[in-house]
Amino acid sequence: MNTVHTLREYVDALRDAGILVESTVSDELAAREIHCLTYDTRALSEDALFICKGAHFKEEYLCDALSRGAIAYVAEKKHNVDAPCLLVNDIRYSLVVLGQLFYNHVTDKLTSVGITGTKGKSTTAYYVRYILNDWLRAQSMPECAILSSIDNYDGKSTEESHITTPEVLELYQHFENAYESGISHLVMEASSQALKYGRVRGITYDVAAFLNIGSDHISPIEHPDFEDYFNSKLKIFDSCRFGCVNTDAKYSDRVIEYAKDRCNLITFGSHESDTVSCQHVEKRSDGLYFTVSSLKYNGEFSITMPGLFNISNALAAMAICMVLDVPEEYVRSGLRKARAAGRMQIYESRDKNVTVIVDYAHNRMSFDALYRSTKIEYPGRQMISVFGCPGSHALQRRKDLGELSGQNCDFVFITEEDSGEEPFAQIAADIEKHVACPHLVLEDRAECIRRAILDGKDARVILLTGKGEETTMKRGSVFVPYPSDVELTLKYLAEYDKVHPAAPASSAKKAKKDFLPIILGSDENAYGTARLFQEAYHVTPLLLCTQQLVPTRSSHLFLCRIIPDFEREEVFPGALLGVLKQCAQDYEKLLVIPCSDYYTGLLCRHYDHFEGLIANRFISDELLETFDTKDKFYALCEQYGMDYPKTVVASPEERESVVDRLPFDFPIVVKPENSNALDYLRCHFEGQKKVFFFDAREQYLTMVHSMNQSDYRGKLILQEFIPGGDDAMRVLNSYSDLDGHVRAMCLGQPVLEYYDPKSVGNYAAIISRGDQSLYDKMQEFLEKLGYVGFSNIDMKYDSRTGRYVLFEINPRLGRSSYFCRAAGLNMMKLLTNDVVYGKREDCVYNHTVALWQNVPTGILRRYVKDQELSDELKQFKGTHTLFCKGDLPLSRLYRLLRYYAAQYHNFRDYYFDKK
Repeated sequence: MNTVHTLREYVDALRDAGILVESTVSDELAAREIHCLTYDTRALSEDALFICKGAHFKEEYLCDALSRGAIAYVAEKKHNVDAPCLLVNDIRYSLVVLGQLFYNHVTDKLTSVGITGTKGKSTTAYYVRYILNDWLRAQSMPECAILSSIDNYDGKSTEESHITTPEVLELYQHFENAYESGISHLVMEASSQALKYGRVRGITYDVAAFLNIGSDHISPIEHPDFEDYFNSKLKIFDSCRFGCVNTDAKYSDRVIEYAKDRCNLITFGSHESDTVSCQHVEKRSDGLYFTVSSLKYNGEFSITMPGLFNISNALAAMAICMVLDVPEEYVRSGLRKARAAGRMQIYESRDKNVTVIVDYAHNRMSFDALYRSTKIEYPGRQMISVFGCPGSHALQRRKDLGELSGQNCDFVFITEEDSGEEPFAQIAADIEKHVACPHLVLEDRAECIRRAILDGKDARVILLTGKGEETTMKRGSVFVPYPSDVELTLKYLAEYDKVHPAAPASSAKKAKKDFLPIILGSDENAYGTARLFQEAYHVTPLLLCTQQLVPTRSSHLFLCRIIPDFEREEVFPGALLGVLKQCAQDYEKLLVIPCSDYYTGLLCRHYDHFEGLIANRFISDELLETFDTKDKFYALCEQYGMDYPKTVVASPEERESVVDRLPFDFPIVVKPENSNALDYLRCHFEGQKKVFFFDAREQYLTMVHSMNQSDYRGKLILQEFIPGGDDAMRVLNSYSDLDGHVRAMCLGQPVLEYYDPKSVGNYAAIISRGDQSLYDKMQEFLEKLGYVGFSNIDMKYDSRTGRYVLFEINPRLGRSSYFCRAAGLNMMKLLTNDVVYGKREDCVYNHTVALWQNVPTGILRRYVKDQELSDELKQFKGTHTLFCKGDLPLSRLYRLLRYYAAQYHNFRDYYFDKK
């Protein structure tokens, strides 16, 4: 936030808005700058303007605010305190007026999308988000922000949402965070309450969408009747430039009549006259396909989120994106990839007898659509529903959901669902009297889900609604931790599968194939891994990733499946489990190879979820944490007599002071505790790198000041700089079998590293070497640890001592590990022989000298400064990971040549001589 305003400016803003009744602010005080605007005493700081609002407001809160730094307050009545008052006649509107000034009208600085409707808001928001993200990434722009009833992302924070549309000041703070993060687009849901009470009054949406209207949120504390609810929803057209209306929805004629004179009107639906018209829908094995006719988008499109009702949400997203002028290719790709956490997530037992659908359905419209869609897609199955209703609001839902479940289901569990301050027994009684089928009232939601999955013999589909992937439960006035419906589903399906093994394959079925490699990631490492499997076994691996990066695009070496948010802790276990179960039907063994630190961490932490499905093993979560936590890792080195650099670990609070107590001199090396962790990769600050090199104290403090402005809260590692350039580094790759015995080791000498901020520390070229004494020492170390699987070990040769100094152990192969293949060693063959075929041979120690490179030869000639090494390089024809003969269609070759050409610019801009 750049401009800071005086208290006088806030007084004037309220007066100009016509809501100031009286001001007791003196001229002297009016000249003070306001640095904090809040109604929350927990967020107070000096020179604050405090707003007295809310049904639960007490005068003692104002006294507390004044003692904490507030210099004046805003209220609809004067309070018994000795402090200047800005008396207003509309406290809600005052939030908008004051907030817009405080945040310098930041809502006008982003392209904004507002979506309202009784059902489908979150799904539509996520469709738009995925489309925009594909488009923005293609332009090297940050992903769009989203504010939804599922979660919020604003460039600085990602959080689970507890309210559809945030309060005014929190809403503006999200816009501010997005703007400061360089984000250009924000997509948000606009609830009827937010529209009725003016939470979004200060925003003019570039485009808004009205999806549908049903009877919901009708209660004494929300909307007294349907007309009030409907009219509140219509307010979205009072503050938008373009409005999109669903002509298939009830009352669409009234919506269009209201909107047509207030904004530019766009319609979508199944009518030929619609701006975006859908004429044909077909369900296929890999998704729903529909034909669209519009001014910008035409032909067949598809979505993979199940549920026929999602076609309407997809059309809404297309109408929005048409206004935003998004090219058709990104609409196609975004719709295909789109996922909304907790929306129509389907899980299945191995014997196919139990199907669980997790969905956020929570009102009459969404329940009705879910039941109808389930009956069509799962004919002949028992339908079991597990649901509840929230406390103290949307009272009509209790009758609606009770009636619908009784009409459609074979059995119903009535259970807890954010009861809040209302007794569960009262909520359950209100629902139960409308349920006309066998049912059970049980407050313990986890027990209801357990019984639904484990009890019963008939083929059944279980609908878990209302909570999705939420990890909290509202009890009283607070949200307490509670397992999500997805987590409970995975837990109890695993129990079910142990008792009900899948039926043996009939003799008529084709024999399973030996194995399938499943590769997690889409970078150079992933491509090199797929290439190794193709070369050794002529198999086609499966790649799983959130997006396909340049190294793997336009390749036929593998199949690629995009899984949105796959790297997220709450998405990964369920998504991977679904893939594994599907693939296990056709393959005897599944090999899972992670190609990044975060995928490795996810596998280690959740390995128990995949018990019996993954053939290869990984190190324990405990050992992984030791490797990731530098002070623990170096204690391990000390225990086993391994050399390591002098190191200091600094907490966030110690970042500045630590520089004055270093036991070593500058230059120093500085890096975050885990430079590949998502919390570091997702934060942004000026000069951000994976590894920093500093010659002086002032350089270090400048970086720390910049880092402290970001939301990175991890530790920093400060190390002595071991003399020598890139060629003093060493990297050792190894494979340890299922019993912990090392079966292969390959040593490499990096001759050049990358220097651009995103890649610094990664190797650009390596010559393979051999050092038997080092092999012996590292083999003994790994076997004492009981290490299994691949390792990628970074170290540096210290010319002062003649010893190797150990930096880190990565429990996976790296993006440069193809250097082993250049030396004649196929690491994937060692893994497969061990895990799939049980073939084990004596350990292979590489001594072949060969060159691997991931940059053009011209860069090696220019930037490898050691003359002896430079002369040696001329003897080799380097092996390249990405240039695979037979896998170079023109589109791929073009991308790779551009990718390589960009390295010249990177080295020109960032290279420095470490020596």
